[in-house]
Amino acid sequence: MKLVLFGLGSMGFSIALNMLKGGHKVWGVDVDADKVAALVA
Repeated sequence: MKLVLFGLGSMGFSIALNMLKGGHKVWGVDVDADKVAALVA
């Protein structure tokens, strides 16, 4: 599944990580570049 999340706050970031662990492709969008970088790492 491909998923785009707008907002990587505590809830969005957790969802993104769980989806990545499940083998899904995730794109995260946030105004804070550090949160996006953390998701990539």
